[in-house]
Amino acid sequence: MTTNTRFANRARVGLRALVAAALVCPVLAAAGCAGRPAQLADFPTDPADPSIATQQIVLRFDNDERATAALNDSPAAREFAARLPLTLDLFDAMGQARVAPLTEPLTSTGGRVNEPDVGGIYWAPADEMIAFYYDDLGQRVPTPGLVPLGAARNPDAVEHGRGLVRIELAAPAQP
Repeated sequence: MTTNTRFANRARVGLRALVAAALVCPVLAAAGCAGRPAQLADFPTDPADPSIATQQIVLRFDNDERATAALNDSPAAREFAARLPLTLDLFDAMGQARVAPLTEPLTSTGGRVNEPDVGGIYWAPADEMIAFYYDDLGQRVPTPGLVPLGAARNPDAVEHGRGLVRIELAAPAQP
């Protein structure tokens, strides 16, 4: 490979990273995590109640970090769950969330928030990104906001997870 070819390949990779940052930064630059941390209790999981259809998921990172979470019962969360398992390359966004584009955007939307919670899992329709918030920087997400999908039990694992992440439905609990 010639020097010019290597330079061109590096330039293309850098340009892709710059374009990704340009898509994410308008929403996440002003983003923050205000309020109390999202709790799994916010998403009841009583199997005896048929009206509650939350899904438990697991995030497994290349560096052996593991996070567990519950998706809420919104149309967007159900659509996301139907696409699992997924392998994503999360990157850190502004020191408060790990984000990645989905190969296909979610078509469902729903209620939006401008103050994401620590531990919250969100869909950013404006950027077609999934976001896992692990820190609170005290800022708001500009309109159109984020669609809440669920909450992680251990957002620290999301913060410290490195490499690719495999997101899959959790195995059902044994009686």
